[in-house]
Amino acid sequence: MLKPETNDMNRYLQMTDIIDFRHDLVRATAEKLRTDVMKKAGVPSEYGMPEFAASEKYNRDAPGTFNEYTAQGNGYEHFAYTGCYEQAAGYGETAYVKAAFEYVRDAFPHSFDLLMSGKPVSRVSCKASDVLHNGHGICYAKSHLLAALLRIAGIPAGFCYQKLQFSDEDPSLILHAVSAVYLYSLGKWIRLDARGNHENVNAQFSTDKEFLAFPVRPELGEEDGLIIYAEPAHNVVEALNKSETIYDLIKNLPGEV
Repeated sequence: MLKPETNDMNRYLQMTDIIDFRHDLVRATAEKLRTDVMKKAGVPSEYGMPEFAASEKYNRDAPGTFNEYTAQGNGYEHFAYTGCYEQAAGYGETAYVKAAFEYVRDAFPHSFDLLMSGKPVSRVSCKASDVLHNGHGICYAKSHLLAALLRIAGIPAGFCYQKLQFSDEDPSLILHAVSAVYLYSLGKWIRLDARGNHENVNAQFSTDKEFLAFPVRPELGEEDGLIIYAEPAHNVVEALNKSETIYDLIKNLPGEV
C-alpha cells in the first residue's frame, strides 16, 4: 500500500528549485494542457482564460459540486481548483492528470533511449524546466516535470523510488523514479510512470490497476518503493546536478534514496 511520508498535503503542492512550476516554460505548458483538455471536453473557450479567474468563473457557473482549494495555497496561485468532481461539461482533474502524464511520457524521450538510438544528447536535465528546454530527461527529471505540471494545477504530486537492476549485463541496483498523484475525485493516491515507452516498456494511465514501466523482481533483489516523498530524493538531485554529460550520469546513478 502506498504510504505518504507526511499527512501535510501542502507539502505535495509546493514549488521548489527543482519543481519550478513558476518558470515561464512550465506555466505555458500547463496552460496549453489545460486549454486542450477543456476544449476536448467541450468547455466554452471563455473558461480557458489564463490564470485563476477561469477556474473561479467555471466554479461559479458550472453545475455540480467542487471542493474549493485556495488560489493562494503555499503563497502561489494555482491554475485550478483541486478536488473537483467530474462535471457535466467533462472537465476535471482526472482528464488533466491523464493529459499531463501522457504529454511527459511521450513528448520527451528518455535520455538513455536517445543515447542508445545514436542520436546526440544535450546536457543532463534535472529541473522540470530543464526537460522542457533540453527536450529529454531520464526518469528522475521527467518525474520532476510531471510534478510541476500537476502542482501548478493544484493537484498533489510526489515521488516513489523503485530499486531495479540497471540492465541484464549490469545487475547493480539503481533507483527508478515513479510519480505519485493524489486524485481528490477518487480520494486516493495512484502511481504513474512517465519514463517513456518503447518496444519493451508500456506504461499507461490507470486509476485502478498500475501499468508501470518495469515489473519488480524480488528474486533478483529488486524492491518496490511505496513511500511517497514530497521532495525528490537528495541522492537523485545530486547525481543529476554533478553529471556534466549523460555518460557521467550513467556512472553516478544512485542505488539508495
